[in-house]
Amino acid sequence: MLVALLQRRITRPLDHLRRVARSVAETHDYSVRVPVEGPVELRELAVTFNEMLTRVQEHQAVLVAAKEAAEEMARLKSTFLANMNHEIRTPLAGILGYAQILEEELNDPMHREMAQVIKQSGQRLLDTLDALLYMSCLEAGTVRVRHQDLDVVAATRAVVDELAPLARDKKLELTVQSSEPALIACVDEGLWERLVKNLVHNAIKFTEEGGVTVLLEGDAETVQLQVADTGIGIPEELQSVIFEEFKQASSGLSRDYEGSGLGLTIVQRIVRMLNGQIFVESQPGIGSIFTVIIPRCRFDAAATRATTNGMSQHQQV
Repeated sequence: MLVALLQRRITRPLDHLRRVARSVAETHDYSVRVPVEGPVELRELAVTFNEMLTRVQEHQAVLVAAKEAAEEMARLKSTFLANMNHEIRTPLAGILGYAQILEEELNDPMHREMAQVIKQSGQRLLDTLDALLYMSCLEAGTVRVRHQDLDVVAATRAVVDELAPLARDKKLELTVQSSEPALIACVDEGLWERLVKNLVHNAIKFTEEGGVTVLLEGDAETVQLQVADTGIGIPEELQSVIFEEFKQASSGLSRDYEGSGLGLTIVQRIVRMLNGQIFVESQPGIGSIFTVIIPRCRFDAAATRATTNGMSQHQQV
């Protein structure tokens, strides 16, 4: 009789508590409750445990509501960006197209210069919009990496050819050198092209004399892209700041170079998405060298890190 009494008043309440605790740990169902029974101490323990479950359940409901609100905001943001992409790009395309026609058809030098200003201003606005929208897509996680075999030499030459007129306008030498005629890597073509475009465009923008050299090298495990210029250079204390959003070595209303300050930020994000690394070497008045190393195959990120461990003379970002 004594054993039966102890089992009913002590052992059974403790067993209920144990079962409920295990159930909550396994199923994360905080709606269950422990029966309040047994001696005073066990009843108080059961009440306290039930109160804890109630509070956790309330916090869980708040977190679920916050998660749903965040997902809705992300959906609205994506919709807004898509609408702005269409609503701003469409009229800009018309402005740029007609400005180019006017530039080609007008005979008066003053009028032709006005058309050039319209075209340049529209292109600058389009570039800024493109950088902002792409950065927003990166932050929203809507940019998907699609790995495929790509000849990075051919892809790089194509991008550099598009930027060649900018270099010619500034009387800069723009060259592409490769250790091999073709380098095949498993990367996302769109991300690679944007990576190269941002680095080369940045190098041209900050170079007034000399030139920009794009160097491609590869081994069994990695592909290395190097963009070297003879531009203004970057002070050592600013070599990490330039990768932050909207940051440039020169800033404010008195800055010498235009731009949104997102080019290198986007480059850094892309490098991370490709499981790569980026380094910068620079001296003011001499120039800068940006080096990007990515795995040649998508599963070789660890090999890439091992290959670059000895590059202490570079600043890893």
